[in-house]
Amino acid sequence: MTLLWSSDFSIIGVRASLNDLAPDCHPRAGHPRPIRYGHLPRRPPISPKPPPINPPPSHHPGYEFGQKSAPSTILTPFFLLPRQPVGILQTTTMDHVSKKSAQQLKLMREAGSIASRTLLGVGRMIRAGISTADLDRFAYLDTIKQGARPAPLNYNGFEKSICTSRNHVVCHGIPSDGEILETGDIINVDLTSIYQGYHGDTSATFYVGTPGAEAKHVVEVARRALDVGIAEALVGATLGDIGAAIEEFVTRQGCSVVERCDGHGIGENFHEPPWVKHYGERNTGITLEAGMTFTIEPVIVLGSQAICLRDDTSTMVTINGALSAQFEHTIAVTDDGPEILTRRSEPLQRSELFDMKWLPVTHPASNPA
Repeated sequence: MTLLWSSDFSIIGVRASLNDLAPDCHPRAGHPRPIRYGHLPRRPPISPKPPPINPPPSHHPGYEFGQKSAPSTILTPFFLLPRQPVGILQTTTMDHVSKKSAQQLKLMREAGSIASRTLLGVGRMIRAGISTADLDRFAYLDTIKQGARPAPLNYNGFEKSICTSRNHVVCHGIPSDGEILETGDIINVDLTSIYQGYHGDTSATFYVGTPGAEAKHVVEVARRALDVGIAEALVGATLGDIGAAIEEFVTRQGCSVVERCDGHGIGENFHEPPWVKHYGERNTGITLEAGMTFTIEPVIVLGSQAICLRDDTSTMVTINGALSAQFEHTIAVTDDGPEILTRRSEPLQRSELFDMKWLPVTHPASNPA
Protein backbone atom coordinates (compact mmCIF):
# COMPACT_ATOMS: atom_id res chain seq x y z
CA MET A 1 0.00 0.00 0.00
CA THR A 2 0.95 3.68 -0.58
CA LEU A 3 2.33 5.50 2.44
CA LEU A 4 1.09 9.10 2.98
CA TRP A 5 3.08 11.71 4.90
CA SER A 6 1.33 12.59 8.16
CA SER A 7 2.97 15.96 8.84
CA ASP A 8 0.99 19.23 8.88
CA PHE A 9 0.99 21.01 5.51
CA SER A 10 -0.38 24.46 4.76
CA ILE A 11 -3.34 24.62 2.43
CA ILE A 12 -2.54 27.06 -0.33
CA GLY A 13 -5.96 27.30 -1.97
CA VAL A 14 -7.61 26.09 -5.12
CA ARG A 15 -7.38 27.84 -8.45
CA ALA A 16 -10.48 26.40 -10.04
CA SER A 17 -14.12 27.33 -10.22
CA LEU A 18 -16.64 25.05 -8.54
CA ASN A 19 -17.76 23.82 -11.95
CA ASP A 20 -14.21 22.66 -12.71
CA LEU A 21 -14.06 20.35 -9.68
CA ALA A 22 -14.66 16.63 -9.83
CA PRO A 23 -18.20 15.65 -8.72
CA ASP A 24 -17.01 14.32 -5.37
CA CYS A 25 -14.99 17.50 -4.75
CA HIS A 26 -18.07 19.69 -5.16
CA PRO A 27 -19.63 21.25 -2.03
CA ARG A 28 -23.06 21.14 -3.65
CA ALA A 29 -22.85 17.33 -3.84
CA GLY A 30 -24.48 17.08 -0.43
CA HIS A 31 -21.48 17.93 1.73
CA PRO A 32 -22.67 20.14 4.63
CA ARG A 33 -19.39 21.88 5.36
CA PRO A 34 -17.98 24.85 3.44
CA ILE A 35 -14.54 25.02 1.90
CA ARG A 36 -12.03 25.74 4.63
CA TYR A 37 -8.52 27.03 4.45
CA GLY A 38 -5.79 26.68 7.01
CA HIS A 39 -3.95 23.51 7.93
CA LEU A 40 -4.54 19.87 7.21
CA PRO A 41 -4.97 18.23 10.64
CA ARG A 42 -2.21 15.94 11.76
CA ARG A 43 -3.17 12.40 10.85
CA PRO A 44 -2.71 9.42 13.18
CA PRO A 45 0.78 7.90 13.06
CA ILE A 46 1.22 4.79 10.98
CA SER A 47 2.22 1.88 13.15
CA PRO A 48 5.19 -0.18 11.96
CA LYS A 49 3.29 -3.47 12.08
CA PRO A 50 -0.34 -4.31 11.39
CA PRO A 51 -2.38 -5.53 14.37
CA PRO A 52 -3.17 -9.25 14.48
CA ILE A 53 -6.44 -10.28 12.89
CA ASN A 54 -8.86 -12.95 13.94
CA PRO A 55 -9.52 -15.71 11.42
CA PRO A 56 -12.94 -15.76 9.74
CA PRO A 57 -15.58 -17.58 11.82
CA SER A 58 -15.74 -21.32 11.22
CA HIS A 59 -19.39 -21.09 10.20
CA HIS A 60 -18.50 -18.65 7.44
CA PRO A 61 -15.19 -19.75 5.92
CA GLY A 62 -15.19 -17.02 3.33
CA TYR A 63 -15.58 -13.36 4.03
CA GLU A 64 -16.86 -12.04 7.32
CA PHE A 65 -14.87 -9.51 9.23
CA GLY A 66 -16.96 -6.46 10.00
CA GLN A 67 -17.38 -4.84 6.60
CA LYS A 68 -18.28 -1.18 6.30
CA SER A 69 -19.42 0.75 3.27
CA ALA A 70 -17.42 3.73 2.12
CA PRO A 71 -18.91 7.04 3.28
CA SER A 72 -21.48 8.46 0.90
CA THR A 73 -20.70 12.07 1.70
CA ILE A 74 -17.49 13.23 0.21
CA LEU A 75 -14.93 15.74 0.60
CA THR A 76 -13.85 18.00 3.32
CA PRO A 77 -11.72 21.01 2.37
CA PHE A 78 -10.25 21.23 -1.09
CA PHE A 79 -6.56 21.94 -1.15
CA LEU A 80 -3.35 21.80 -3.06
CA LEU A 81 -0.51 20.24 -1.13
CA PRO A 82 2.76 22.15 -1.50
CA ARG A 83 5.81 20.32 -2.79
CA GLN A 84 7.91 18.82 -0.03
CA PRO A 85 11.46 20.16 0.02
CA VAL A 86 13.89 17.62 -1.37
CA GLY A 87 15.85 17.95 1.85
CA ILE A 88 13.14 16.00 3.65
CA LEU A 89 14.28 12.98 1.65
CA GLN A 90 17.44 12.89 3.72
CA THR A 91 15.70 12.24 7.07
CA THR A 92 16.36 8.51 6.74
CA THR A 93 19.89 7.44 7.68
CA MET A 94 21.67 4.26 6.75
CA ASP A 95 21.26 3.00 10.33
CA HIS A 96 17.48 3.01 9.92
CA VAL A 97 17.37 0.85 6.79
CA SER A 98 17.48 -2.91 7.24
CA LYS A 99 19.35 -5.13 4.82
CA LYS A 100 17.77 -8.53 4.39
CA SER A 101 19.59 -11.83 4.66
CA ALA A 102 19.37 -14.54 2.02
CA GLN A 103 16.74 -16.37 4.10
CA GLN A 104 14.69 -13.20 4.56
CA LEU A 105 14.81 -12.51 0.82
CA LYS A 106 13.62 -16.04 0.17
CA LEU A 107 10.56 -15.48 2.36
CA MET A 108 9.92 -12.12 0.71
CA ARG A 109 10.02 -13.79 -2.73
CA GLU A 110 7.38 -16.24 -1.54
CA ALA A 111 5.21 -13.43 -0.13
CA GLY A 112 5.68 -11.49 -3.37
CA SER A 113 4.75 -14.50 -5.49
CA ILE A 114 1.53 -14.92 -3.54
CA ALA A 115 0.64 -11.26 -4.04
CA SER A 116 1.44 -11.44 -7.75
CA ARG A 117 -0.70 -14.55 -8.24
CA THR A 118 -3.63 -12.88 -6.51
CA LEU A 119 -3.20 -9.82 -8.73
CA LEU A 120 -3.23 -12.06 -11.81
CA GLY A 121 -6.52 -13.51 -10.57
CA VAL A 122 -7.94 -10.03 -10.10
CA GLY A 123 -7.01 -9.21 -13.68
CA ARG A 124 -9.00 -12.16 -14.95
CA MET A 125 -12.06 -10.84 -13.07
CA ILE A 126 -12.01 -7.27 -14.37
CA ARG A 127 -15.07 -6.48 -16.50
CA ALA A 128 -17.98 -4.07 -16.66
CA GLY A 129 -20.73 -4.85 -14.13
CA ILE A 130 -18.53 -6.23 -11.35
CA SER A 131 -18.24 -4.33 -8.07
CA THR A 132 -15.02 -3.36 -6.35
CA ALA A 133 -16.26 -5.34 -3.33
CA ASP A 134 -16.32 -8.45 -5.56
CA LEU A 135 -12.62 -7.88 -6.27
CA ASP A 136 -11.96 -7.45 -2.56
CA ARG A 137 -13.74 -10.69 -1.68
CA PHE A 138 -11.79 -12.60 -4.31
CA ALA A 139 -8.46 -11.17 -3.12
CA TYR A 140 -9.22 -12.10 0.48
CA LEU A 141 -10.16 -15.69 -0.32
CA ASP A 142 -7.31 -16.19 -2.79
CA THR A 143 -4.71 -14.89 -0.33
CA ILE A 144 -6.02 -17.12 2.47
CA LYS A 145 -6.10 -20.11 0.12
CA GLN A 146 -2.37 -19.64 -0.54
CA GLY A 147 -1.57 -19.75 3.18
CA ALA A 148 -1.05 -16.01 3.56
CA ARG A 149 -3.18 -13.14 4.81
CA PRO A 150 -3.99 -9.69 3.39
CA ALA A 151 -1.85 -7.05 5.06
CA PRO A 152 -4.29 -4.13 4.59
CA LEU A 153 -7.08 -5.91 6.50
CA ASN A 154 -7.47 -4.17 9.90
CA TYR A 155 -4.28 -2.17 9.29
CA ASN A 156 -4.91 1.07 11.20
CA GLY A 157 -8.61 0.30 11.10
CA PHE A 158 -8.82 -0.37 7.35
CA GLU A 159 -11.59 -2.95 6.90
CA LYS A 160 -10.88 -4.27 3.42
CA SER A 161 -8.22 -6.54 1.96
CA ILE A 162 -7.26 -4.37 -1.02
CA CYS A 163 -7.47 -0.78 -2.21
CA THR A 164 -9.40 -0.08 -5.42
CA SER A 165 -8.80 3.33 -7.01
CA ARG A 166 -10.98 4.02 -10.04
CA ASN A 167 -10.53 6.76 -12.65
CA HIS A 168 -9.77 10.02 -10.77
CA VAL A 169 -9.18 8.29 -7.42
CA VAL A 170 -5.47 8.67 -6.75
CA CYS A 171 -4.99 6.04 -4.04
CA HIS A 172 -6.53 4.24 -1.06
CA GLY A 173 -9.95 3.78 -2.66
CA ILE A 174 -12.19 1.61 -0.48
CA PRO A 175 -13.98 -1.35 -2.13
CA SER A 176 -17.76 -1.12 -2.05
CA ASP A 177 -20.71 -3.16 -3.29
CA GLY A 178 -22.12 0.09 -4.65
CA GLU A 179 -19.11 0.88 -6.84
CA ILE A 180 -19.68 -0.90 -10.16
CA LEU A 181 -17.10 -0.96 -12.94
CA GLU A 182 -18.23 0.53 -16.23
CA THR A 183 -16.87 0.23 -19.77
CA GLY A 184 -14.13 2.82 -20.27
CA ASP A 185 -13.05 2.89 -16.62
CA ILE A 186 -9.52 2.37 -15.42
CA ILE A 187 -8.95 0.94 -11.95
CA ASN A 188 -5.89 0.38 -9.82
CA VAL A 189 -5.89 -2.60 -7.47
CA ASP A 190 -3.30 -2.46 -4.69
CA LEU A 191 -2.73 -5.55 -2.53
CA THR A 192 -0.20 -6.88 -0.06
CA SER A 193 0.25 -10.41 1.25
CA ILE A 194 1.88 -11.49 4.51
CA TYR A 195 3.52 -14.91 4.42
CA GLN A 196 5.47 -16.29 7.38
CA GLY A 197 5.86 -12.77 8.72
CA TYR A 198 7.07 -11.12 5.50
CA HIS A 199 5.26 -8.79 3.12
CA GLY A 200 4.88 -8.65 -0.66
CA ASP A 201 3.28 -5.44 -1.97
CA THR A 202 2.17 -4.87 -5.57
CA SER A 203 -0.43 -3.05 -7.62
CA ALA A 204 -1.52 -2.52 -11.22
CA THR A 205 -4.02 -0.46 -13.18
CA PHE A 206 -6.51 -2.29 -15.38
CA TYR A 207 -8.68 -1.31 -18.34
CA VAL A 208 -12.41 -2.01 -18.23
CA GLY A 209 -13.24 -2.59 -21.87
CA THR A 210 -11.61 -0.46 -24.56
CA PRO A 211 -9.86 2.60 -23.08
CA GLY A 212 -10.04 6.13 -24.41
CA ALA A 213 -6.92 7.94 -25.56
CA GLU A 214 -6.37 9.75 -22.24
CA ALA A 215 -6.87 6.59 -20.21
CA LYS A 216 -4.39 4.69 -22.35
CA HIS A 217 -1.84 7.47 -22.10
CA VAL A 218 -1.85 7.87 -18.32
CA VAL A 219 -1.88 4.10 -17.71
CA GLU A 220 0.99 3.36 -20.05
CA VAL A 221 3.04 6.30 -18.75
CA ALA A 222 2.51 5.00 -15.20
CA ARG A 223 3.50 1.48 -16.25
CA ARG A 224 6.71 2.66 -17.87
CA ALA A 225 7.48 5.07 -15.01
CA LEU A 226 7.74 2.07 -12.70
CA ASP A 227 10.21 0.40 -15.06
CA VAL A 228 12.24 3.62 -15.19
CA GLY A 229 12.42 3.76 -11.40
CA ILE A 230 13.32 0.10 -10.99
CA ALA A 231 16.18 0.48 -13.47
CA GLU A 232 17.82 3.00 -11.12
CA ALA A 233 17.75 0.73 -8.05
CA LEU A 234 21.40 -0.27 -8.28
CA VAL A 235 24.08 -0.75 -5.67
CA GLY A 236 25.85 2.59 -5.28
CA ALA A 237 22.97 4.67 -6.65
CA THR A 238 20.87 6.92 -4.43
CA LEU A 239 17.18 7.17 -3.64
CA GLY A 240 17.20 10.53 -5.36
CA ASP A 241 18.27 8.85 -8.61
CA ILE A 242 15.04 6.81 -8.57
CA GLY A 243 12.78 9.80 -8.01
CA ALA A 244 14.59 12.03 -10.49
CA ALA A 245 14.44 9.43 -13.26
CA ILE A 246 10.70 8.91 -12.75
CA GLU A 247 9.92 12.63 -12.64
CA GLU A 248 12.01 13.38 -15.72
CA PHE A 249 10.28 10.69 -17.74
CA VAL A 250 6.73 11.49 -16.59
CA THR A 251 7.12 15.22 -17.21
CA ARG A 252 8.26 14.59 -20.79
CA GLN A 253 5.00 12.70 -21.35
CA GLY A 254 2.81 15.64 -20.24
CA CYS A 255 1.88 14.04 -16.93
CA SER A 256 2.64 14.70 -13.26
CA VAL A 257 3.83 12.63 -10.32
CA VAL A 258 1.58 12.83 -7.23
CA GLU A 259 4.16 13.86 -4.66
CA ARG A 260 2.18 12.80 -1.60
CA CYS A 261 2.23 9.12 -2.58
CA ASP A 262 5.49 7.43 -1.65
CA GLY A 263 7.14 4.07 -1.85
CA HIS A 264 8.47 2.58 1.37
CA GLY A 265 10.77 0.04 2.87
CA ILE A 266 9.17 -3.35 3.45
CA GLY A 267 10.00 -6.71 4.99
CA GLU A 268 8.76 -7.91 8.36
CA ASN A 269 7.07 -4.51 8.59
CA PHE A 270 4.44 -3.33 6.14
CA HIS A 271 6.01 0.15 6.09
CA GLU A 272 9.54 0.90 7.22
CA PRO A 273 12.46 3.08 6.12
CA PRO A 274 13.50 4.11 3.56
CA TRP A 275 10.72 6.33 2.21
CA VAL A 276 10.94 6.38 -1.56
CA LYS A 277 10.02 9.62 -3.30
CA HIS A 278 9.03 9.47 -6.96
CA TYR A 279 10.51 12.89 -7.67
CA GLY A 280 13.67 14.62 -6.59
CA GLU A 281 17.27 15.24 -7.53
CA ARG A 282 20.01 12.84 -8.54
CA ASN A 283 22.82 12.08 -6.11
CA THR A 284 20.66 12.86 -3.08
CA GLY A 285 19.35 10.63 -0.33
CA ILE A 286 20.85 7.46 1.04
CA THR A 287 23.16 5.28 -1.01
CA LEU A 288 21.61 1.96 -1.97
CA GLU A 289 23.23 -1.25 -0.73
CA ALA A 290 22.64 -4.91 -1.47
CA GLY A 291 19.90 -6.38 0.70
CA MET A 292 17.72 -3.27 0.89
CA THR A 293 14.07 -3.90 0.03
CA PHE A 294 11.41 -1.31 -0.76
CA THR A 295 8.49 -0.56 -3.01
CA ILE A 296 8.49 1.73 -6.01
CA GLU A 297 4.94 2.85 -6.79
CA PRO A 298 4.59 6.16 -8.64
CA VAL A 299 1.07 7.56 -8.97
CA ILE A 300 0.73 9.44 -12.26
CA VAL A 301 -1.99 11.90 -13.28
CA LEU A 302 -2.79 13.74 -16.48
CA GLY A 303 -1.81 17.38 -16.17
CA SER A 304 -1.86 18.93 -12.70
CA GLN A 305 -1.34 16.87 -9.56
CA ALA A 306 -3.86 18.92 -7.53
CA ILE A 307 -5.56 16.52 -5.10
CA CYS A 308 -8.00 16.48 -2.20
CA LEU A 309 -9.15 14.03 0.48
CA ARG A 310 -12.50 12.30 0.75
CA ASP A 311 -14.31 12.18 4.07
CA ASP A 312 -13.00 8.68 4.77
CA THR A 313 -9.70 10.55 5.48
CA SER A 314 -7.53 8.19 3.45
CA THR A 315 -8.84 8.23 -0.13
CA MET A 316 -7.23 10.83 -2.37
CA VAL A 317 -8.77 12.09 -5.62
CA THR A 318 -7.79 14.61 -8.27
CA ILE A 319 -9.55 17.92 -7.84
CA ASN A 320 -10.44 18.40 -11.50
CA GLY A 321 -11.41 14.79 -12.19
CA ALA A 322 -8.22 14.04 -14.14
CA LEU A 323 -7.43 10.35 -14.57
CA SER A 324 -4.84 8.69 -12.33
CA ALA A 325 -2.89 5.45 -12.70
CA GLN A 326 -0.34 3.52 -10.66
CA PHE A 327 1.84 0.43 -10.83
CA GLU A 328 3.90 -1.00 -7.99
CA HIS A 329 6.47 -3.67 -7.30
CA THR A 330 8.45 -4.74 -4.24
CA ILE A 331 12.11 -4.81 -5.20
CA ALA A 332 15.40 -5.91 -3.66
CA VAL A 333 18.71 -4.22 -4.36
CA THR A 334 21.28 -6.89 -5.25
CA ASP A 335 24.82 -6.97 -6.56
CA ASP A 336 23.39 -8.28 -9.84
CA GLY A 337 20.90 -5.45 -10.26
CA PRO A 338 17.34 -4.84 -9.01
CA GLU A 339 15.29 -7.96 -8.33
CA ILE A 340 11.50 -7.68 -8.60
CA LEU A 341 10.16 -9.73 -5.68
CA THR A 342 6.56 -9.41 -6.92
CA ARG A 343 7.37 -10.30 -10.52
CA ARG A 344 4.46 -11.95 -12.32
CA SER A 345 4.69 -15.31 -14.08
CA GLU A 346 2.45 -14.33 -17.01
CA PRO A 347 1.01 -11.23 -18.68
CA LEU A 348 -1.57 -9.33 -16.68
CA GLN A 349 -4.99 -9.63 -18.30
CA ARG A 350 -6.99 -6.42 -18.88
CA SER A 351 -3.81 -4.43 -18.32
CA GLU A 352 -0.89 -5.42 -20.54
CA LEU A 353 -2.63 -4.82 -23.85
CA PHE A 354 -0.43 -2.48 -25.87
CA ASP A 355 2.97 -2.41 -27.53
CA MET A 356 5.17 -0.21 -25.37
CA LYS A 357 7.60 0.89 -28.11
CA TRP A 358 5.94 4.30 -28.24
CA LEU A 359 7.30 5.03 -24.75
CA PRO A 360 11.05 4.41 -24.92
CA VAL A 361 13.07 3.94 -21.75
CA THR A 362 16.72 4.95 -21.68
CA HIS A 363 17.69 2.33 -19.11
CA PRO A 364 15.24 -0.59 -19.17
CA ALA A 365 14.79 -2.58 -16.00
CA SER A 366 16.90 -5.71 -15.74
CA ASN A 367 13.85 -7.92 -15.31
CA PRO A 368 10.69 -5.98 -16.20
CA ALA A 369 7.35 -7.54 -15.29
